[in-house]
Amino acid sequence: MQTENMYTEFMSIVRNRFSCRRYAGVPMTEEQIKSVLEAARLAPSACNLQPWLFYVANTPELSAEIAATYDRPWIQSAATFIIVCGD
Repeated sequence: MQTENMYTEFMSIVRNRFSCRRYAGVPMTEEQIKSVLEAARLAPSACNLQPWLFYVANTPELSAEIAATYDRPWIQSAATFIIVCGD
């Protein structure tokens, strides 16, 4: 792919991003979770140190506990959380 095309595609992604404030309440599939974690694993980091850990919470009990820590009504309907911790 040519550099100009990559730039155009990247800028299209940036311009069309959004902050989700409504969730369907449907847990992510294992395949979806693996796909998201693979994208995160491939993300660049300084000196390729990858100073992060990922935790997946996708049970109703864990999701409820996590949602209770953030005082925004829209988070209550999220069924799956991926928590990123930096080292």
